Amino acid sequence: MRKQVDEASESDVGLRDRRRSLTRRELVFAGRKLFSQEGLYDSRIEDITNHAGIAKGTLYLYFRSKEDLVLAVVTSGFEELSGYISARLDGCRNLQEASAAVFAAHVEFFEENQDLMRIFHQV
Repeated sequence: MRKQVDEASESDVGLRDRRRSLTRRELVFAGRKLFSQEGLYDSRIEDITNHAGIAKGTLYLYFRSKEDLVLAVVTSGFEELSGYISARLDGCRNLQEASAAVFAAHVEFFEENQDLMRIFHQV
């Protein structure tokens, strides 16, 4: 009987963690979208939380401030860019090839992610 209770508790904790992770991702996604569309300074917490489909106060369970959300959006964007560049560097045999690959990766990435270009520029 005790084992069933422990397994149920572990299952509940896992589900809770997945929900928290999903909510955090939704907030970052909503922040990215609105920061790009409205600008960092004109985006309101209320609009971000409405877009994410959560209550306004919930944002503060994940981020201390709008600035912390901006940091999360930028960090996520740089991680995407880094992965994009790393993938393009595979097979480069010298510095000249690597430099060309990094340059091309930046151009391609920002063509595909113009929203991040605007956010990075504002930051």
